[in-house]
Amino acid sequence: MKSSKFLTSKGTLLAFGVTLIYGILVFLIYFTGYHAMPNNLNRLPVTIVNQDKSSKTISKQLKTSLSKEFNTVNETSDLKQAKKELNERKTYLIVDIPTDFTKDIQSNKSTTLHFFINESNQSSVVSAMKSVANTVGANVQKNVIIQKSKAVLTKNALNQMATQLQGLPATQRQQATSQVQKQVDSSYDSVANGVSIKIHRTNKVKEGLNYSLAPFFINLALYLSSLIGALLLYGTYAKFAKSIGRWQAFGNLQIAMILISAISTGIVKVTVMNLVGAPMSNFLVAWLGQFFVMWGSFELNSLFILLLGQAGASINIFFTMIQVVSSAGMIPVITMDPFFKFIHYISPMYYGALMDFNNFYGGVSNSNLLSSMVLLVIALILINTVIVCFRKKQPMLNFENFS
Repeated sequence: MKSSKFLTSKGTLLAFGVTLIYGILVFLIYFTGYHAMPNNLNRLPVTIVNQDKSSKTISKQLKTSLSKEFNTVNETSDLKQAKKELNERKTYLIVDIPTDFTKDIQSNKSTTLHFFINESNQSSVVSAMKSVANTVGANVQKNVIIQKSKAVLTKNALNQMATQLQGLPATQRQQATSQVQKQVDSSYDSVANGVSIKIHRTNKVKEGLNYSLAPFFINLALYLSSLIGALLLYGTYAKFAKSIGRWQAFGNLQIAMILISAISTGIVKVTVMNLVGAPMSNFLVAWLGQFFVMWGSFELNSLFILLLGQAGASINIFFTMIQVVSSAGMIPVITMDPFFKFIHYISPMYYGALMDFNNFYGGVSNSNLLSSMVLLVIALILINTVIVCFRKKQPMLNFENFS
């Protein structure tokens, strides 16, 4: 009898409901969120840099080949500008045709097709771009360059032979033409080995998935700590609000968040940057960014708790799972579906992960990301202030009521 009451109590039924709902929802978040890769890889822009005026045909063939894989294939002759855009993550792969590329091929000289990849990106992107570079390079080497160059040489040779062999019987002309073709094939055997590909790694990241995922790991860890911390701070806020008033308690809550964020991120950042081998010259910039990310994480997790009490933590857990995708720690925003693209604007983990890619491995200035994060913190403080204004009593869960 007592067992049946326990098993049918509110707490047991609620635990069953939470298990069922979270089991389905969390699966759906990850299942739909990571559908973006490699399905949406084609959304990443790539660039062809043609520094050889004689290689227009090859450049056109490369664009046709890349257009089968990517929606946006940019073309330019300015390698320096293309590298700048690669560093800014405005393009994700550069295919560089160097000066005298066609001339060297036709002269039977060794030449190289260059590929540039920014490794200060999500591991899924870096891996995909390396695969594309190897595939495209092999196709250019075996099919495009050799066959097209061979055709040009054969045509020229046959035109010359046609002039020299005028008046000869058809059988002799056919034999001479066949001999020219064999000579061309033989001469281009060495060209096949002479065309190589070279992948240039910019903003190099050490080998190992742990290094490429480090910006994601640290921001997930700190966000989870802010989730638990916000719940604990709410209990303190609710207790003191009864004695000193909710506004003074809210002010103290803000001070506590700032102090915890400043001190904890400083210690964590030193530890992590040493582990990943990041330059300590970036520490102050990295700490400042992480400080605002942590503060914003506290404010965001406090929002639902101030509004709903401890029950708001269930929404925070759900929103954390969404941010795992929208943080862009594993897949870039440009490949995400509309829902996750929208969420990334209000995701502290997004700003933290992108800033840490730059701080740990190299990239553009964090000024735009930092200013956006500061604005998000201000907006969250204002929302929480409005909640405190209208929420005069702090709801506290008594778990014995679920029995």
